[in-house]
Amino acid sequence: METTINEVFKNRAGKYADRLAVEKRFGTRWDQATWKEYYERSRAAGLGLLSLGVSKGDRVSLLSENRLEWLYTDMGVFDKTLLFDGWSMGGLFWLVKKYFASILHRKAGAGDATG
Repeated sequence: METTINEVFKNRAGKYADRLAVEKRFGTRWDQATWKEYYERSRAAGLGLLSLGVSKGDRVSLLSENRLEWLYTDMGVFDKTLLFDGWSMGGLFWLVKKYFASILHRKAGAGDATG
């Protein structure tokens, strides 16, 4: 019985190894990965981070446009019980527009008022 997302992912990779799992349009071409490739690349991403000194419970941040490597990193980090904190470029722009611009505006106003 599958009790974790990691088990589900590993079992799907075994069961549907040669089936298309993910694809992303990149310009005029499509980047694709089978379930086996998706699992192997995700595992490699997680193991690569561990080899660089990232350890269980550490937070991993990724700032990138949408691409398959994002998915590999996300699942690889999740598999190694690291904490993933990823932002797409669109998400970052939304965050800046919604929060940081407001904070900066208030700080500038407060600084001017206290002189």
